[in-house]
Amino acid sequence: PISVKVSGFTFDANSQTHIGDRFTGVYFRKVFNSDIGAAGLFDSEIKGFSTSDPSVTGIRVMESSKLTLSGNQVKDYTILGIVVYGTDNLVDPIVTTTGNTLTPAGDVEGIQYRFINGTGTAGEISNNTITNGGYHGIAVSTSDHVLVKNNTSSAGAGNGITLESASNCVVQGNTIANYPWNGIAVTGPYGNSDGNLILGNTISGIHSGNTSTLGNCGWGIGMEGSGVTNTVVTGNDVSTSDAGIVFYGVDATNAAHNNIIHDNYPYNLGNSNTSVTINAENNWWGSAAGPVASTISGLVDYDPWLTHPPVHNVTQGTYFSTIQAAVNAASAGDTIQVAAGTYE
Repeated sequence: PISVKVSGFTFDANSQTHIGDRFTGVYFRKVFNSDIGAAGLFDSEIKGFSTSDPSVTGIRVMESSKLTLSGNQVKDYTILGIVVYGTDNLVDPIVTTTGNTLTPAGDVEGIQYRFINGTGTAGEISNNTITNGGYHGIAVSTSDHVLVKNNTSSAGAGNGITLESASNCVVQGNTIANYPWNGIAVTGPYGNSDGNLILGNTISGIHSGNTSTLGNCGWGIGMEGSGVTNTVVTGNDVSTSDAGIVFYGVDATNAAHNNIIHDNYPYNLGNSNTSVTINAENNWWGSAAGPVASTISGLVDYDPWLTHPPVHNVTQGTYFSTIQAAVNAASAGDTIQVAAGTYE
C-alpha cells in the first residue's frame, strides 16, 4: 500500500460518457496510513457527471485502505455517492467518512459501506449531509461494527439510514426527515442483523402515502424480519410519521426504552408478531397519561410509561427513566439534561 493525501482539488467529469461497467470520480485502492487522518481525500469537489449515465459513483474505496474522506462535495452521481467495499479473502478497508455534502442526480444511494467486518470501530460515517437522499441515504450492508453518527439525511425516496444484514453497529445522533419508507431501517435479507444500537436520533415526516395497515405505513424506526435480533432502541425522538417505531416479524429480543414517541398517526408503535410481546416500557408518549391505546398496534408492553421525557446524559450519550438513575451512572463533569416536567 501507499499513503496519499489529496486536498482542495476539483474533479469535473464535464458530462463525458464512459466505457466499462463503472464510472468513478475518485478511486482508492491500497491507500493506507496508520494515522487514518493522514491519507485520503479532503475538501475537494467531485461533479459534472452525465445524468444519462446510470452507473456513476462519486468516490469508491476498495481493499487494504485506511484513510479519511472529509469535507468533500460529491454531486451529480447516478448510482452511489460514496462507497466503501470489502472483498472476500482480502483486507477490508477502514474508512472514516465525515463532513461531506452529497447531492445526487436522482433517486440513488448516498453513502454505502458493504462487506466491512472487524472489531471495535471498523468504519465511521459521521457529520455528513445528504439531500435528496435517494433509496438509501446511508446504507451499511453485510457489515459489522460501523458507527453512523450525527449525519443529516433528508428528502429521499426510500430509507434515511439502512442497516441491512449488519451487526454490532451504532446509529447515533442522526437527523432524518421526509422519507417514504423508513427513517431508520434494520433488516436481514442476506443474514442476521444482531446487536445493533439505535440511539438518540431525531426522526420526523416519514410518510408512505398509504396508512391502511401497519405494514403499509412509513416507519420512523423499523425492524423487519426474523433475522433481526437484540436491537436496542433508546433515546430517540420519533414524531409526525405514519408509525413511530415498528417491530415487524421480529422476536422479543428487540426492545424500545427511554424514547420520545409522539404525534405519529395512526400508530405510535406497532408489533406485527402475534406470538411475542415487545417490551416498550419507560417511553415518553408526549403526555403524562401515556399513549392513546388506539395508537399501539399488536402485543406491546408499554406500562409503565414515563410521565416526562427521558433524562439525558449529554456527555455519555445515555438516557434514563429517572434523574437519580442518571446521577448514579454519571462521572464527574458530565452534563445531565432534564426537560421540564414532574419527576419522582
